[in-house]
Amino acid sequence: GRADWTELQVRPIIRLMTNDRHTFTAKMERFVRLLALIGGLVLLCLMCLIVYSVFMRRVFNAPPLGVYDMAEVMLIPVVFFGLAYTGLTKGHIAVDLISVFAKRSVVRWSDTIIYFICTCLVGLLTWQIYKLFRHSIKIDEVTQMVEIPYYPFIFIMILGGVAFTLVLLMQTWRAYRGIEEPDYHE
Repeated sequence: GRADWTELQVRPIIRLMTNDRHTFTAKMERFVRLLALIGGLVLLCLMCLIVYSVFMRRVFNAPPLGVYDMAEVMLIPVVFFGLAYTGLTKGHIAVDLISVFAKRSVVRWSDTIIYFICTCLVGLLTWQIYKLFRHSIKIDEVTQMVEIPYYPFIFIMILGGVAFTLVLLMQTWRAYRGIEEPDYHE
């Protein structure tokens, strides 16, 4: 009957979202951690670039050309690759007044609704960044000094936005199903 058909449709999704190491969730967590690692390495390179620039300016009075442009585009992977990781590990600031006073079922539904709204908003933001990406390619937009093209970095923004949207979607699913979030701070 109808219940069997619904169960057949939902069962693969449940299997996909469980916390086994071969599931979508585990693969997504590894992907988000890889993005965060890349963002951290870019931040390290940015720090070295700024130290080099200050050194050249102070010691030799010869600031390198294009450091401002490079710093501008290097911040993009730092920020957008860090968003998904921050969401995954709950590293952001959160004021939690509802769970202190409300029943567990109310908290579950409020979390589901909040995660769903966040998923929609970040998905919409990512869609707008995609439109910016297409426009940037069309007009061949570049930085001011050394004319670094923007579109590869806007693609990085899309990648980070998609990863964050998927993290929020996973958290929406977990909240809806009442699955406890893993503790990433152990």
